[in-house]
Amino acid sequence: MTATRQRKKKQLEDAQRAMRAIIYLRVSTDEQSKHGRGLDAQRDLCITYAAQQGYEVVKIVTDDGLSGKLPMSKRPGLKEAITMGIAGEIDVVVTYAQDRYARNTGVWAEVRDVAIAAKFRLETVKENRNLADKQERFMGNITAAVSEQEAENIAARLYGGRRERSKIDGRGSGFLPHGFRKIVETVNNQIVERIEIDLEAQKAIRTMLAARDAGKTYEQIADIMTQRKYEKPRGGHVWSFGNVQQLLQHEELYRTGIRTWDDVKSLERWPIIYPTSSTTAIVTARPSSRAVTIAVS
Repeated sequence: MTATRQRKKKQLEDAQRAMRAIIYLRVSTDEQSKHGRGLDAQRDLCITYAAQQGYEVVKIVTDDGLSGKLPMSKRPGLKEAITMGIAGEIDVVVTYAQDRYARNTGVWAEVRDVAIAAKFRLETVKENRNLADKQERFMGNITAAVSEQEAENIAARLYGGRRERSKIDGRGSGFLPHGFRKIVETVNNQIVERIEIDLEAQKAIRTMLAARDAGKTYEQIADIMTQRKYEKPRGGHVWSFGNVQQLLQHEELYRTGIRTWDDVKSLERWPIIYPTSSTTAIVTARPSSRAVTIAVS
């Protein structure tokens, strides 16, 4: 069989087979909570879309909790989808909407240009078109710019809300520093949240601060923590300079009960883990005095 006939046979076989699709899902924590576009919902919509188009879904990849402003190199799911497209292992990438690919004009341009060069399609349920078509370049750029501005607006609102929350109870960052735990109870048909000291972590923090008061270096403190087999915030018992440095960022909170987040000091005092002569030891075992209450229907 001549090379020409072989090429024509392959072209015919390619035309007759179903297009191979990879489904790409992405959601950030903030978007999931605000808009309800969770991974399960995206997956169902994309699978339905692929079936309607007659595509063969060969794989589903996910970037869970990753921002659309991140480049491909820092988003494993997107990187895998694009790599498969470049290798010719799929014909089309399907996602819910263009902003799942990117919420940044530069990232979007990179994704689109790679798809155009490698000749695979970028399709979405929402826009219902091939965004890797050169004729879609203008509309794609507009959508990317709008998505980028929307992401910046969301970030600004979240930052403002966190600062205001931090002024009240110091919990604007959304996580608790090591040494504390949140207790949730129902009192008089209300959900009450309060902050208490984690007694096991308190032992480690007190040892660390006592060593610091004794003039020990971070490296020496790390050795002490390792020798005493204190558990680190993320597990494990071998402490490093960085582990000690990270915890001592909260030194003011541990010593005074004053929580500072992004230069904002909270009005509410937290329980004191390591009281000094200038603080009152009574509060070390007492939960934060102000509870956050939410009515229960």
